[in-house]
Amino acid sequence: MRTAIDTNVLSALWSGESLASVVSEALNQAAADGGLVICGVVYAELLAHPKAKLDFVDDFLLNTGIRIDFDLGEPV
Repeated sequence: MRTAIDTNVLSALWSGESLASVVSEALNQAAADGGLVICGVVYAELLAHPKAKLDFVDDFLLNTGIRIDFDLGEPV
């Protein structure tokens, strides 16, 4: 089963919040259990993060294996 990630989860990692290590462990486990995904809206929000530029976001997603699902059909 893939796990969908919200913007605030990745933002917590990038900002070094106090629970970043716990978040990292949970994401590693979810990745092992079936993979990670974000939607197009989360991708756009990540680009607005003060510490993130386009290359940083794209490289981070590639290196962590997080996929982007841009298909937001009517049911969503």
